[in-house]
Amino acid sequence: MLEAYFSAAKMLRHLRSGPSGPYLDGFAEALERQGYGPETAVRYLRAAAHIGHVMTEQCAGLTTSLDHPMAVLPRLARRWNDD
Repeated sequence: MLEAYFSAAKMLRHLRSGPSGPYLDGFAEALERQGYGPETAVRYLRAAAHIGHVMTEQCAGLTTSLDHPMAVLPRLARRWNDD
């Protein structure tokens, strides 16, 4: 589904390379079903991918080998709110 919004192979690889990657096709489908326009969907998809990449960097000390980076989002949010 990402191919409906992005044509460059490099961008598709980047979007799918982070922890958000496995979820982005489903997110793109949901955005389309809900009637979001292409420009808005592209912005949201890029933002979702970015969040995954940032979480990978920021969560290095919060995860164990069993944690998926997306699973630590609530702990990361609490940490950011405590600062």
